Amino acid sequence: DSVVKEALKNKLHVIINLHHHDAFMANPTTNKERFLSHWKQISDHFKGYPDSLLFEVLNEPHDKLNPSMWNVYLKEALNVIRKTNPKRCVLIGTAEWGGISGVKYLSLPNDPNIILTVHYYSPFQFTHQGASWTEGADAWLGTEWRDTETERQKVIDDFKPVLKLAMQKGIPIHIGEFGSYSKA
Repeated sequence: DSVVKEALKNKLHVIINLHHHDAFMANPTTNKERFLSHWKQISDHFKGYPDSLLFEVLNEPHDKLNPSMWNVYLKEALNVIRKTNPKRCVLIGTAEWGGISGVKYLSLPNDPNIILTVHYYSPFQFTHQGASWTEGADAWLGTEWRDTETERQKVIDDFKPVLKLAMQKGIPIHIGEFGSYSKA
């Protein structure tokens, strides 16, 4: 609460999300009510805050929280949030770790106050070279981005489904995570 207030006082936008909710993603059915309860409590607590405070339903849905299940749960969470925050902007990401590859599975509700959020770490062998948490990443050390027409076109092509969905729904896009590991 103090961090949110301090950030807002300094005219920053704040996004509150559920992050590293591993128990939920490992067993979504058992933990669904807990997940929805979190959003009931969060949305109720922050209902009077300015619109520079946004919510993100869940960071990087994955594991047993598959795309079809995520489509159901995200709508239920949004319904919980809308009971106390009918107009607050809510970011919704994709299953399969929040990447753009999950856009093809995403079913967004019709809501004028949602934002599509995606993560982008491509080309992966460049951005994650040497990353200790990624199997085989040491073999990628020395991978370069040469800024060729082919490399740039790949990025453009990667974002085509993201742009298509955003245009169809008339919603903005937020690139919530991007970049590369320090060894790149």
